[in-house]
Amino acid sequence: MKRFFYLFAAVAVSLCAMVACSENDLPETPVTPPVPSDFKNFELAVKQVTREQVTFQVTPRDNAMTYVALICEKSYFEEFSSEDGVMDDDLDWFRRMAEQQAMTLEAYLRSILKTGAFEDTEVGLQPDTEYYLYAYGLGSGGELLTEMDKLLFRTDALEMTDTTFAIELNEISFNSVKVKVTPSDPSALYFVNVFNEDRYQEFGGNEEAFLVQLAYVRDYYLNKGATVEQIIANLALAGEHELTFDELLPAKKHYAYVIGVDRDFFANTQATVEEFSTQAA
Repeated sequence: MKRFFYLFAAVAVSLCAMVACSENDLPETPVTPPVPSDFKNFELAVKQVTREQVTFQVTPRDNAMTYVALICEKSYFEEFSSEDGVMDDDLDWFRRMAEQQAMTLEAYLRSILKTGAFEDTEVGLQPDTEYYLYAYGLGSGGELLTEMDKLLFRTDALEMTDTTFAIELNEISFNSVKVKVTPSDPSALYFVNVFNEDRYQEFGGNEEAFLVQLAYVRDYYLNKGATVEQIIANLALAGEHELTFDELLPAKKHYAYVIGVDRDFFANTQATVEEFSTQAA
């Protein structure tokens, strides 16, 4: 997720939301911002937060100073021993973005640096996840102008249901399988998929791997321009279904799984999983 938000910050001049959102979509009770004196160079405020978006405000103490403001997961920060390491990594990322756009670093930074206060809404966050909103002064030559100020916030958790799923595997061959799914609630929406052991490891190699892949699928299609409604129409099912999955790898362990989803294509159940191995070719 780190790079998703970096790309967002690097391409947009003011951390503009990728998808606009009305204030009516947000909770009525705002999150209480921290005491301004906690900040050295920027006053940061998280005004409203849901499970997938946040409305925030950045106010520099020096309105003429150029700066960047970004959002990323707390877990990213924990990869570094200091905030200096985070800012160095940011600068490396800006250099790569400049190269991709055939620009000098100075020209690229001039196109993205902010001055003055602004408020915006960031969408596409993951539910029940800790993030940092952070800002620091940065010159067009890549020189640091201030230390970093940061603010920790957490998105809302998902609302889970008690729907359960029965999975039946049929006609397992060297490259395909039929997966029959029967939900306890015929009206419940769900997502079903199959992946091999290598993909399982790529998504974490534990019981959370299936939820991680679901989130990846959602983000992938949203970033491609699809709406949530389109994702639901094309990927979500209700009632009993049997689907054929082909192009599997021969003589390999695979995982068939089902996860209940809500109308926003967020998980609302844990994954129900059946392991199987394809036949040799």
